[in-house]
Amino acid sequence: MTVSFAMSTPEAETERKALFRTCFHTTDAETDFFFAAAYPHTRCVECRIDGSLAGAAYLMPATVCGMPGYYGYAVGTFPAYRGRGVCREIHRFILELCDAENACYFLHPASAMLFPMYAGFGLSLCGTASYIEAEAGAARPALLRNASVSDFLRGERAIRWSEELLSFAIEQNRRDGGFVKTFFSGTSVIGKAEKGELTVEVATAPLTPSEWAALQNIYKCRKMKIRLPSGEIPFVMGYRVPTEELHLDFTME
Repeated sequence: MTVSFAMSTPEAETERKALFRTCFHTTDAETDFFFAAAYPHTRCVECRIDGSLAGAAYLMPATVCGMPGYYGYAVGTFPAYRGRGVCREIHRFILELCDAENACYFLHPASAMLFPMYAGFGLSLCGTASYIEAEAGAARPALLRNASVSDFLRGERAIRWSEELLSFAIEQNRRDGGFVKTFFSGTSVIGKAEKGELTVEVATAPLTPSEWAALQNIYKCRKMKIRLPSGEIPFVMGYRVPTEELHLDFTME
């Protein structure tokens, strides 16, 4: 049995798409959109066993407290290769890459059951994320306008995503009928409103009651919440992250 690890190539796109659909249950259209918009701006680590793709992980470029780094995304293994250490070896490759580049790596586990696995790979808890639901209040609505990528690049933040990835997130959200807004305070948000519920998926700072009221006033939703990027697991794990208090901005004042 021959096992190899490397950065993926354009020639492997058909295999990577099959893996993405298998692991994340996406439609062909959703998969094609991700690969067209996001993949060219990421780095993909692939594992091959006897020449066939067994698993892969996407490295989303980011800056964490001024340090270059990667956010681990869409880490997956074909069912036939699960239980054979593929994910562990992919992460060994990623951590060695971070050592060579003096970069950090972080991710948001989809389940608390994955904490021991990632700890065994060499990652440790490095921060938190939080989840909240609230009923609409009576605060005076804040002023806001449609946002652009540049709005999300302003200001000092612990995590700064690349312009290409922000463009992908904004385009995807608008394609799905969501909203992308900036308040006059400088806070920018990406979210959706449907079935009487307003969900903010990305916020560059905690939202004030007036900012929540502005969104509620536009979209006529009584229930509002912040959604974590993968479920409601309140912890972030990482390697070489230059802080133990990293916080993904999913909170409300």
